[in-house]
Amino acid sequence: MNSGKVCVSVCAETLPIMLDRARQSGSQADIVELRLDGLTPEELDRFALSAGRFILTLRPTEQGGNSRLSPDERKRFW
Repeated sequence: MNSGKVCVSVCAETLPIMLDRARQSGSQADIVELRLDGLTPEELDRFALSAGRFILTLRPTEQGGNSRLSPDERKRFW
């Protein structure tokens, strides 16, 4: 059986509109794609400056985190 997911693609010329649309789409989709190619060059620069650099983690309790997911559940998440 297919347990597919729904992805909504969000495209806009400005960052505020894109983020607003992404928030609206979040209730209708399992995942939201942010289409940066729709931003004007000025807005793309603004996005790059505001986004910063991130490292995402999902640490289990044995690594000092709060996640109680099993290793298999964590692998599925990623």
